Amino acid sequence: MTTYFGSPKFGLPWSDPDKNLSFLEVVYWFPTDVAEYGGIFALLAPFLAWMGAFAEGVGGIAWLLGWQTRFFSVLIGATMVVAALFQQFDNGLWNMLPALGFLWLSLFYGILGSGRFGLDFVLTRKPSRLVWANPIPVFVLTLALAAWSPVQESKEQRVLFQLDTSSFTGDIQTVGIRGEGNPLSWRTDFPLVKNEKTGLYEGECRANTGYAKTEVKFVINGEFEFQDDSNRVIYFATDQNTQVRATWNRRSDQ
Repeated sequence: MTTYFGSPKFGLPWSDPDKNLSFLEVVYWFPTDVAEYGGIFALLAPFLAWMGAFAEGVGGIAWLLGWQTRFFSVLIGATMVVAALFQQFDNGLWNMLPALGFLWLSLFYGILGSGRFGLDFVLTRKPSRLVWANPIPVFVLTLALAAWSPVQESKEQRVLFQLDTSSFTGDIQTVGIRGEGNPLSWRTDFPLVKNEKTGLYEGECRANTGYAKTEVKFVINGEFEFQDDSNRVIYFATDQNTQVRATWNRRSDQ
């Protein structure tokens, strides 16, 4: 939960550096996703997004250590209810299973606590250490951090894609690019148009992102390049204007 769900959307020491997340910062796109649930989620989107990311990223560590187990079980349980009912419900039961599994664990640990090998048990055995087992200071600190709820800054990145199709054999009907992050998608082509002067297929993509990179693949006639192989990794230029010149099905990018 901490590494797969939490760290990609919450700034932790082991978060991917290419995500550009500062410590305890929530990723730029998460509050927007939360706001789409409507109601109170739209009114308190940054706060609730931060709380959800915090529950996953830090709550997993607390569970692992057996520290403040019941407090974090409440946060994780609430987060998983939202994930299951609002995020994954329309995608079917299979996609809901991870959230439902963590929800069950939150009920289990919320009732039974961490057990004799957890820090909660160790700390409460000595009166001098009781303050570290008290959930009230942790609750107050969490609310204070959530009220601040730092959100990652996003910037408009302009990327000019140029594709040399001379290595493609056959008639070309359509040329496009697919990738991660709006306006790109892995389901539909972002169209590229042939420049009659250069013979290259070109397209300019503009996107607001906080990341340092994105991943893409070119598509001709609905067929992906590098089938069953890794995507192209595009690192954004520091001046926010990136030019990508590539050859179909070749890694020798300029």
